[in-house]
Amino acid sequence: VREGVRGSVEWQALTQLVYRRVQAALEANHVSFFAELSDEERLLMVDDIEESLASTTAYGNFSRSLSMALESSLLEQAASKSPGPSGLDMPWGAQQATRSEDIVARAAEGVSAMLSLIPSSLSTVRMLLNQRLPQVLRAQVWSMFLRDDDALERYQNRAAARRIQTLAANDVEITERCQQVFEMELADIPDLGLTIMVAKTVLSYRLSSTSVLEDDDYYLVAPLILVLAKSYADIPRVVEALHVLLKLPRPRIAARGTQDRAAVRSKASHADSLAKMLAANDPELCSHLLNVCGPSKSTRAGGSENDVEDDDDDLDMALSGDPGSMAAVGRLGVLELCRPLIERCFVGTLNTDTCLFAWDQCVLVGFDRLVLPITVCVFVLLREQCLLKPTKAGLSQVLERQAKGILASALSRELESRFLGPIRQEFKVPLRNISRFKTDPVQIYDATTRRAVAQAQEELSQLDSARSEEFALGATAADSPGPSSIEQVKERLELAARAAADAAGENDAAEED
Repeated sequence: VREGVRGSVEWQALTQLVYRRVQAALEANHVSFFAELSDEERLLMVDDIEESLASTTAYGNFSRSLSMALESSLLEQAASKSPGPSGLDMPWGAQQATRSEDIVARAAEGVSAMLSLIPSSLSTVRMLLNQRLPQVLRAQVWSMFLRDDDALERYQNRAAARRIQTLAANDVEITERCQQVFEMELADIPDLGLTIMVAKTVLSYRLSSTSVLEDDDYYLVAPLILVLAKSYADIPRVVEALHVLLKLPRPRIAARGTQDRAAVRSKASHADSLAKMLAANDPELCSHLLNVCGPSKSTRAGGSENDVEDDDDDLDMALSGDPGSMAAVGRLGVLELCRPLIERCFVGTLNTDTCLFAWDQCVLVGFDRLVLPITVCVFVLLREQCLLKPTKAGLSQVLERQAKGILASALSRELESRFLGPIRQEFKVPLRNISRFKTDPVQIYDATTRRAVAQAQEELSQLDSARSEEFALGATAADSPGPSSIEQVKERLELAARAAADAAGENDAAEED
């Protein structure tokens, strides 16, 4: 590709134009040779020339020529790749999908290679904010941000001296806990056996080297393994990344009943921040969550005594310097509801693909900057299901069962439209070619339609669960929910969806008028 581009007419025209612009800039600055400029002056001149070239015909012609050359090369390489024995019997559509994946992977490898050549690559890589990253590019980006040569060297030295020194005394218990967490809550992870053994090795070393291992670490190590480890040989990379990750600032929630005043004040601060974000983005949802999670909620809604734990919330409230404030109890209750999302950075709550996307954004700009905003986006995407739940137990079930259905594309739209504007300004990351994110991406229907859709989805989910449980217990057909019940709910769901579509059409027509 390189030789073909260098021999093209478009390249020759562009280089001649660049030469003329450089000569003109040197004359304007009364400089004879480009080498006489300092490094800063050279960069400034090159930036000015590049900006002036962007709108020229020569630049546009070369960009199109380069794109066509790259696409042709990628297509040729993908076509020449042998499909293997199993690929011979693949349907045409499956072959095309496999070829497309191969093209994307090769393009990502090229981008990854170019990133490694850029001196100030960390700031440049942030241009990928809110973009879907292929696996090879994701591994490159994470490795750049989660890097600590000293931590890596310490592990390698200990493993080389005596590998058994990298294992904790209770290595067996760590293995069992890994199996429990990954098989019960992270079952959608591919190659589960390899992931469990790598996690066990990494966490065992962490305990033996630091004497500290929190239960949340069993969750936080999972994305690192998925992205950075292809085999056991990549264990050192995961050890290094986990060491860096656990040192990064991120929201932490003090345990209930703690007497550490600093930790409680930090917890109250996070609770206030989360409540303000919710109120700014969805006042109705925020009010509902505060009411459900507030004091004496179980008495008001007829819930069980397990729905709230007012004593601990009251203690936290008193220690935070806000005695007697019922609103503070509600804010702390919402934060406690979100504890699994926040402490585990969405691992086990979101599906694997969406969770990795969320981590991409946190790695790029900081977990402390985005964990709470992403939590708000999760609630907004589940707002209708949450509004139907009058108890904390019901809200917990929504997060546990429904959040895994959130797509990365939906989270991306919410994050862009609600929170990324100030972050883009701070890091000077412009929003390019994604104009659809500049307005609220969620179509706002009337409250009746939204509630009808959510209610029908909830009832259908409950009926399906009841049928599955009773079938497993050997229930007779007469005891289980009949097909007519499910069909009725499905019909209601279809009618609600149709009403939503009609509302969207009317809104679009009004906007066109």
